[in-house]
Amino acid sequence: MTNHQEKLVNLVCEEMNVDKALLFTKSRKRTIVLAKHICMYLFKNRFGMTFEEIGHAFARDGKWMDHTSVIHACNTNQ
Repeated sequence: MTNHQEKLVNLVCEEMNVDKALLFTKSRKRTIVLAKHICMYLFKNRFGMTFEEIGHAFARDGKWMDHTSVIHACNTNQ
């Protein structure tokens, strides 16, 4: 992640009162998922990242997130 992307993630986590480390887990807790989806949406629309690049940025437990999960996240937050 670039410095700007890192700052965006920190800002979203701070606003939503979510621990940043939890964004990179398999947790399905509503607040964590919402924060993760917002970050993915912003990565796509602010930084122009591909779905695959976003999936790599949000790797969980050493495994990349599938691009279809990223597409769902971005479509959910429109």
